[in-house]
Amino acid sequence: MDLDGVLAEAMVVWCDLYNKRYGGSLTFEDIRAWEVWRIVKITRDQFFRLLDDAWLEWERMPPTEESVGEQMRLLREFGTVDVVTGRSMRTVSQAKEWLRAQAISYDRFVRTESTLAKIRLDYDVFVDDSPKLMERIASRSTVLGILYTRPWNREAHMPSVIRRANSWSEVPSIVRAARESAPQMNGWIQRH
Repeated sequence: MDLDGVLAEAMVVWCDLYNKRYGGSLTFEDIRAWEVWRIVKITRDQFFRLLDDAWLEWERMPPTEESVGEQMRLLREFGTVDVVTGRSMRTVSQAKEWLRAQAISYDRFVRTESTLAKIRLDYDVFVDDSPKLMERIASRSTVLGILYTRPWNREAHMPSVIRRANSWSEVPSIVRAARESAPQMNGWIQRH
């Protein structure tokens, strides 16, 4: 389970900080591509530093949907649910505080060096907002990828094996249907 853009609406705070620092008027809905830094003409490094700064203001960061905590509890019926993120070390404690404050239950907090590094993890199900990660997941025949729809991935064309969730309420039913069609799938239980 991804954190930024799937559980936490980090880009709302990011847009606010970007507008204050760069004199812009960018809104959340204006972000129409995964590589935001190209849209706003800043470096990738500046984008990620600003995202870290957004997490330092975690108290004002909303969840992607009000029901996200409840939906996560429903998912735990299928197995272990880990939060897997590329958050920088500088913001891990803030991310964990945010999860606690939002009453989002999970089994483990797993930090990777990047979004695409998640593909090396041995999970049955990935819920993420990255179309690039989903393309890689599609090449693994035994893994379920669920792309959580965001403005930056709405127009992304995904392989048919990738499921799309337009709201959090769809995620548990997608996992349930996949589990019924492939009983060996254990939700987010890591295979050894």
